[in-house]
Amino acid sequence: SLPDISILEDQKVKIFPNPFIADFEIESKGAFSYVVIDAQGKTVAEGVGQNRKHVSEISNPGIYSIRVNSDKGLSVKKILKVQ
Repeated sequence: SLPDISILEDQKVKIFPNPFIADFEIESKGAFSYVVIDAQGKTVAEGVGQNRKHVSEISNPGIYSIRVNSDKGLSVKKILKVQ
């Protein structure tokens, strides 16, 4: 399992499936913004969501960090793309 960082405990963020093949979902209550960063520190996807967001822009296999920011705080999670 990959470690997660939560700055504020009440920022409940779910990212699934993990690992993923083609795409994944971000779930966070209310409005949020997200940034997906690859292992080299490059932003590969970013956007905004409301309660749930479908993300499919990731093309290369590897480990990515996802930063989800809302009025409840910042949550950073790791996700693995396979194939």
